[in-house]
Amino acid sequence: MNRSRQAQLNYASGYSCEQAIFTAFAGEMGLSLVGAQQKAPKVKDRGTGCGAVTAALRVLENIQHTDRDVHEAQEPGSAEISPAKLEFGRAFLARYGTMECKELHGLRTGLSDCLDVIGFAAKLLETLIEKYNRQDVL
Repeated sequence: MNRSRQAQLNYASGYSCEQAIFTAFAGEMGLSLVGAQQKAPKVKDRGTGCGAVTAALRVLENIQHTDRDVHEAQEPGSAEISPAKLEFGRAFLARYGTMECKELHGLRTGLSDCLDVIGFAAKLLETLIEKYNRQDVL
C-alpha cells in the first residue's frame, strides 16, 4: 500500500492529521509504529497551521537527521531550509493557497476534505523523499 493511502486510512481510523502522516512514514524514519505514534507532532505544535504540513516537514527533518552525521547538522538558530522542505511548501501552496488549518477548512468542509489534504501531503512527501534521497540532499 502506498504511503498516501496509508495516511488516509490512518486518519479515517481516528488518528490526528499529524499522526496519520507521521506513522505512514515510520519506516523511512527508522521508527516502529508505536515510536512514530509517540513522536508524532502534537496539535499544539502546529499552532494554526495544517497538521499534515507540520507532520510532513517533521518527517523530512527526521529523515535528514537519520541520513547525516549528527555533527554535520545545522547550527542552532540557522535559518537554512532544506530544498525538500522548500519544494514541499511551494507545491502545497500552489495547490491549496494556504497552510493554515482554518483557511483550509474555509475552502472545504468535512472529513473527505481532510482526507484530500492528507493524501496530497503524503503523496508529495513520498515523491520528495524519493527525489532527494537519490540526490542525497534531503
